[in-house]
Amino acid sequence: MEIVPAIIGKNIKEVEDKVTKVLGSVKWIQIDVMDGIFSPTKSWPYTEGAISDLSKIDAIRNDDQKIEVHLMVKDPEKVIPQFVEYGADRIVFHYEATKNSSEIIKFLENEEVEVAVSLMMSTPISAIDELIGEIDSVQFMSIDKIGSYGQPFDKKVFNRIKDTKEKYPGLSISVDGGVSLQNAKELLDAGAEDLVIGSAIFDKSNPEEEVFKFKNIMV
Repeated sequence: MEIVPAIIGKNIKEVEDKVTKVLGSVKWIQIDVMDGIFSPTKSWPYTEGAISDLSKIDAIRNDDQKIEVHLMVKDPEKVIPQFVEYGADRIVFHYEATKNSSEIIKFLENEEVEVAVSLMMSTPISAIDELIGEIDSVQFMSIDKIGSYGQPFDKKVFNRIKDTKEKYPGLSISVDGGVSLQNAKELLDAGAEDLVIGSAIFDKSNPEEEVFKFKNIMV
């Protein structure tokens, strides 16, 4: 089980600043990437007009820090090779954003990069039936609107987790969106392994302290 801080940055400096605040306190850090097309808002690197200089991803971590990139972008297969080249250890892409899920998975498998498929609240869990055995994990969005911190948590995700665990007990599940100290334990009890957390960590004065509060719940 892992706590995964989710970082949204308008530019690389904001990403770096947030990484620094939790570096070394968690195994995985998630960088949220939004294109303003699949998602309603843009984040780095799309705020800079083009995907460039992704080498900074590898430069903002220590040797042990794992980086996953959550691609909230249309046709993620067009940009995944660039993120892999510059240090992503895991790619999370949205099922709804592409018609080429199998091709993406095969590419990442060949590159020895972990792969997770993210599902919006409105997407039935049966969507991943054809991908079971190929993906490392599934990420359930637990908010209706993606792309910004502080969106309201949707309790329907509890049953989505339980139903998936019953159907695919060996599949690792992460939850992203509205995760808080108030709902974390219930998410874990439902069957989630990893909790992806944004505002509940980074809206606080001491993000590292908040990470350890979540870790205490997981004990």
